[in-house]
Amino acid sequence: MAMDLFASAQDKAAVKAQHEVMKKVIKTARKFAPVDTGALRRSGKIRKLKSGSKVTFGGASTPKNVDYAHMVEYGTMYYSGRYFLRKALKAHQKELPKAVAKGITKQWNIYAKVGSTYR
Repeated sequence: MAMDLFASAQDKAAVKAQHEVMKKVIKTARKFAPVDTGALRRSGKIRKLKSGSKVTFGGASTPKNVDYAHMVEYGTMYYSGRYFLRKALKAHQKELPKAVAKGITKQWNIYAKVGSTYR
């Protein structure tokens, strides 16, 4: 029972740490995204999921109908991709394991204090 709570707390800490890094990724991706009207940059969103975070750009539900984000990222037969999201992920690639480890370490410290046998 206690181990299940501990594992759940560790999972939550890891997801929270991942979400914090993804906030940085989307900020960097907005800087890398090419600008014509600025709609692509404004269309970037981040959603917190149970198992992590989801970063998206474009889509039919965006205010200016930015349904071309995937073509800018990957390119078409007429022009090469800009890879703005891929570059942002690569820029923050090393931060994610550190952030997750730091979040989990905090949970270890909390449980170590709660489960302590010192009087």
